[in-house]
Parts: sequence; C-alpha cells; structure tokens
Amino acid sequence: MTMRQELALKTRENIIESAKKVISEKGFKEASIQDITQKAGVAKGTFYTYFKTKEEIIKELIATKFIKFEDDFLDKPLQEKIKEYNKNLMNQIQSCDVEICRQWIINNLKPVELDKIGYDSESIRIILKSSIKKGELKKDTPIEEIVGFIISTIYGMMLSWCMTDKKYEPQEHLDIITEFILNGIKPYRKGDF
Repeated sequence: MTMRQELALKTRENIIESAKKVISEKGFKEASIQDITQKAGVAKGTFYTYFKTKEEIIKELIATKFIKFEDDFLDKPLQEKIKEYNKNLMNQIQSCDVEICRQWIINNLKPVELDKIGYDSESIRIILKSSIKKGELKKDTPIEEIVGFIISTIYGMMLSWCMTDKKYEPQEHLDIITEFILNGIKPYRKGDF
C-alpha cells in the first residue's frame, strides 16, 4: 500500500469514527455532515470523497465483523456455534451506540441491495449444514424454517435493546436465548448433545 493510500484509509476511518461520536451525541437526524467533518478535522467535501450520504456511513458503523467459519468453529457442538455466533453479533451491534443501531434498522426496513439479514441468514445456514454433516441434526432438518426462527430471535434481541434504550441487555440473555433456539429445533436433533 502506498503512503497516499494509507493516508486515504486513515482519513476514511477518521470520518467513520467522528460520525460515530457525533451521531451518538446528537442523534442521526440532528447530526449534520458539517458536524461530522468538523469533528474529523477535514473539509466537508472530503466526506463526499468517501461517502455519498449520512445513511451510507451507518452501514460502515454497524458492519458486523463476522465469524470466520474456520474448521475449528464448524467442528464445535451446535449449541456452542449458536451461542458464539449470537455473542459476536450482539457484541458488534452493541459496540455502536443505540442511535446508530436504530438508524441502521430504519435504513434496512426497505433494503435496496443485498441486506444484512441475507448475510446473517447465510451464516446460520452454514452453521446448520455443518451440524447436519456432523450428525448433530437430521438430514431432513428444515433449514430455511430454522434460519427464519433463529434470525427472528436474534433480531428480536437487537430490537429489544434499541426499544428499551439499552435497558434490555442481550448479553445477559444469551444462555437463555441459546437454550430457546435449541429447544425449538429439538425435533431435528440427533442424539443427546
């Protein structure tokens, strides 16, 4: 990477971090691009070099650092995979301020491109298919129905966190939620795990 590319990357990251602070302080609607660039110490035009709109920066702020589905992760028992996936997802969501999460939800009510829920659904499909391959789940397990069930549960936790202004703490409920999910798919489990 050239020095110029490194500087551009640092400028972009500075704008993202400044946006996170400004939106957390003022809320999405009240935060202006001018506020963001002023906090970042860059010209207003610099914002548009990297982002088209304020909504676009929300995608960057909430972008989940997904679990790398390495062999060691997929070899874990199903309950560990589900719990770890939920924990990582909630950590990423909660690492952003609740105002950012709320705006992300609003932006995704009418997604115009491959949305986050599509990516999360595919991640859960991978987890379930690995459990079928390991013999933890039956071969005729209705994957799509279970994916919908798990996504609804996970996104319900995120929504509850936003709607209660962070009073509902998803991390405190992970064990219960994992057990709830595992009980929901009990008819498709093989053996006792």
